[in-house]
Amino acid sequence: YIIPKPEPGRIIVNLAEMRLYYFTADAKKLFTYPIGIGEENWQSPQGLLHVMQKVKNPVWIVPKSIYEYRKKNGDPVPHIVQSGPDNPLGYFALRLSRPTYLIHGTNEPQSIGRRSSAGCIHLFGNDIEQLFHLVAVNVKVHFINDPFQVVYIDNKLFVQVYPTLIEQRQAWGNYGAWQQLQADIQQELVSHQVQLSSVEIAELKDVLKNQIVIPYVIHIHSLFYMQGLISHYM
Repeated sequence: YIIPKPEPGRIIVNLAEMRLYYFTADAKKLFTYPIGIGEENWQSPQGLLHVMQKVKNPVWIVPKSIYEYRKKNGDPVPHIVQSGPDNPLGYFALRLSRPTYLIHGTNEPQSIGRRSSAGCIHLFGNDIEQLFHLVAVNVKVHFINDPFQVVYIDNKLFVQVYPTLIEQRQAWGNYGAWQQLQADIQQELVSHQVQLSSVEIAELKDVLKNQIVIPYVIHIHSLFYMQGLISHYM
């Protein structure tokens, strides 16, 4: 992975990547886990929250909206689900400062890596148990939606492109993803006084088009000040 910029002592949830990161306060250790996120009509939050409560063996008090939705769709649930193998919260939960949202386990492991929840963040059972014991109440939780990860090391630009969520594609329009990727790369390269050639830019456009989710390496041969990727296409 190309990891996000470290935020020591914080949890980072990257919705586009469907992955959670926890950096220890001394920034010497990183823990990362795959996650399930909110469905299109039940979006997960964005911005900075914090862990308000840690709950072992949580009881699920079904929100009215979910109760009615499940009933309408022929998948009814009781108003209260006690802790146990049928509880969709699993055995460990972190309640966030927007109390309707939690980071929790699941009784449906197939929900991980998918848009599968009513806005909460799902983890595998072993992963949430480890995270539960790592973090304390009041730990900050930073929700981001960043489909592009870029880093420049030793004349190599590493690029990772995740599929954008549908609501992000709608907000960006036809060229928004390309413009955002250019801006992210410009921010990464400007301090190194590096400019991409037309060949490297064409290679980068292929990476975006094909949504290469493993780190892709672009070898940089120009070592002079960047005039700006965006102006190249204006």
